[in-house]
Amino acid sequence: MSKNNNGVPLNIALKGVVSKVAEVKSLRVVTRFKCSHQLQKWESLIANIGGNMGLFLGLSLVTIVEVLEFMMEMITRLISPKNADPYKSKINVQTF
Repeated sequence: MSKNNNGVPLNIALKGVVSKVAEVKSLRVVTRFKCSHQLQKWESLIANIGGNMGLFLGLSLVTIVEVLEFMMEMITRLISPKNADPYKSKINVQTF
């Protein structure tokens, strides 16, 4: 009879492992699940679709307005004279 590092005879230790594995293999567990999905009411469905459309269409409208504003700014800068700086101050400052 050989012994392992703990001093327990090896065949007894293996016999315990084999019996536990056999118990696990012979154990059968049957589980059953019942899935139920509740249907959404029409009012709730229409409200969800309308809310999402309002969110995404609103964001796209803001984006379109911002792009148009940027294009108008670029056109006005191209049309205006080159030497006119729109950000230059019109106040005359005299140094003493």
